[in-house]
Amino acid sequence: MRSALALVVVMCACRTRPLDELPVPNSPPVGSCDLADEEPVECPTDSATPLVLSQGSVYWATVDGSHAVYAAVSAGGDETLEVAPLGGGAALTRFTATDFIFVTRGGTAFVSDTRKGLLAVPLDGGDPKVLSTPTDPDISPFVAADDALVYFGKRDAVSIAARTEEVFRVPHQGGPIDLLAQVDLPEANPLKESGYDHLVDIAVDSCSVFWLRRPTLKADGWANNDGRLYRVDKQGGVPQVLLDGLGYIGRLRLTDDSVFLIESRGDVGNRILRVAKDGSGARTIPVSANSVEDYVVDGTHAYFVAANKDGSFNSGWWSAPLDGSAAPSLIPALSEAPAKNIWAVFLDSNCRLLYELVDDQLIRRQLPPPN
Repeated sequence: MRSALALVVVMCACRTRPLDELPVPNSPPVGSCDLADEEPVECPTDSATPLVLSQGSVYWATVDGSHAVYAAVSAGGDETLEVAPLGGGAALTRFTATDFIFVTRGGTAFVSDTRKGLLAVPLDGGDPKVLSTPTDPDISPFVAADDALVYFGKRDAVSIAARTEEVFRVPHQGGPIDLLAQVDLPEANPLKESGYDHLVDIAVDSCSVFWLRRPTLKADGWANNDGRLYRVDKQGGVPQVLLDGLGYIGRLRLTDDSVFLIESRGDVGNRILRVAKDGSGARTIPVSANSVEDYVVDGTHAYFVAANKDGSFNSGWWSAPLDGSAAPSLIPALSEAPAKNIWAVFLDSNCRLLYELVDDQLIRRQLPPPN
């Protein structure tokens, strides 16, 4: 799925709606839910120099324990899942397919393949295990995982006709697929594909599942600004709408207390939205006049790649405090010679290491302290 990163957020000419007008749920979740425990990452001793971790043309990647895991397109055109040491070294091929993205957890890559379905691929070698087979080409490619379960959206011909969307879960080792949540969708424009407004990203913390649902389309192809951010308890229950009235959306990120995403609206460009996990305090992270292309967050700051004001790609890496106490500032050490294409992959907050896709290569760089 070489276009997955590029197409999650696209520019559009959409009606702007003030963020403080967005509705919040009437019954916020009770208690504090932390992020699921992250895989331990050992800080390298030679992180000052950027390190290329990949081979081939990379289009999807993450970090799992002591390894970088990425999907690459070989010179022969095959798409493969590669595992490479974070300290550099040869990569090992663990999976070959034609169109997939993935998440990793506990030494396993959970691969969403449009033709083969949802599979568990051991990172240390071994045969993939099929967790769910595809029933329709419109299966959502986005997946999330905690220590025991994999969560994914899957729409078949029945749900498309009924205008519903489902979120499922399945154990890591396979077994019965459980329906966790179902939501009704707005009526689709008959002139546009009804399958467009599906789940576009999903994430989990210790007690909730969050997902984004794309907007429906107008007859002219622009968004209706009816996209949504949902939350549901891992134990099930009625899904809550944390944000409504959204344009093109993607890039779901979590911290211990907040949910972040990118929203694209034509007159303001791409912006980072933040909302508390109970649906309160929705606001925009100040990003100056730049249009955000991708980002990562830690407990205090958002770090984002921005397009130039004239729309050309890109003006480098920027830092913005999450509390809005200061204006965004350029990070010179990461922006001396901006490449054509940069996507954020993973931020190791403990070691302050940024893993990014730069012109189709996976590179590890040292993130300087925020200003």
